[in-house]
Amino acid sequence: MFIIYLFLIIFVQNLDVINGQEIRTCDESYCRNPQNGVCKEIHCVGKDKMLYKNATTCGCCHKCIKILEEGDPCQLSMFRTLPESVCGPHLKCQQVDRDRICRKISDIPESDDETVGLCERELVDLDKYSVGKPVPECDDFGQYAPKLCRNGTLCHCVDKNGQRIFGSATYDKSDDMDCCE
Repeated sequence: MFIIYLFLIIFVQNLDVINGQEIRTCDESYCRNPQNGVCKEIHCVGKDKMLYKNATTCGCCHKCIKILEEGDPCQLSMFRTLPESVCGPHLKCQQVDRDRICRKISDIPESDDETVGLCERELVDLDKYSVGKPVPECDDFGQYAPKLCRNGTLCHCVDKNGQRIFGSATYDKSDDMDCCE
């Protein structure tokens, strides 16, 4: 009985196809195998472009994505693929009448869009309401980056909502900080 069980475990671990679908194993050889596609040479230069590293299956290839400006047409979502373009900083793709366009986050009422991160909203509102407040650093999802520094003097760790958590250091030692997210 044990031998049959062991055989089944080994068989399933080495199975490359289940129900007609190939199972990818992302190891070093996957990206070097020409059958899995060859990465195209990318020239991603200019302020209206952004390089997404390791963007394809198994992280083999990079992709250049166009940065859209306010008023440009955009796509709300892409299923299982990276888009060809995204709205630029402080902009969000939103349905307006029949069109989808990039709009300033500050122009989108909070009640209309809960997907805008707290950090992104604070960053947009910083000029309007705050003097001397530290400028937050936001991640790609509009949440707070794990570290917040105040005017080159003191840094402390924050959670994704910008609330201070354990961990602080002087600015000159901030590169050594290990803030948990």
